[in-house]
Amino acid sequence: MRAVILAFCLVTAASAQAPGGVVNDQRPCEFQGHRLMGKVRIVDAFPDFNIRVMDEENRAELRVRRLSAGTPEVCGEWQIVDGIADFTVRIVESGEDFRIAWVKDKPGIPETPVMP
Repeated sequence: MRAVILAFCLVTAASAQAPGGVVNDQRPCEFQGHRLMGKVRIVDAFPDFNIRVMDEENRAELRVRRLSAGTPEVCGEWQIVDGIADFTVRIVESGEDFRIAWVKDKPGIPETPVMP
């Protein structure tokens, strides 16, 4: 019985420590059911998820290029809107779901591993 309880505790602890991240083997560039491209509204409360904006690209889990016009077509292209959006985000200093960096080119999930 102790072995079963110990195994359950180990599995629970491992899953609790696993990072959420935006890299998913089955659905890359998707987080909590939202594709990470499209029209995005920045809100102060009740976001779909919280993001932290990093100054250093090598510490970001998603490289994001802002589009002022046109349709976002690739992972990490966001058109910031005030109205109807594909998903909403709140910019936070801690407690983020994932980290982003604003970029001018090559949006998407970095190819190199992210530094903590």
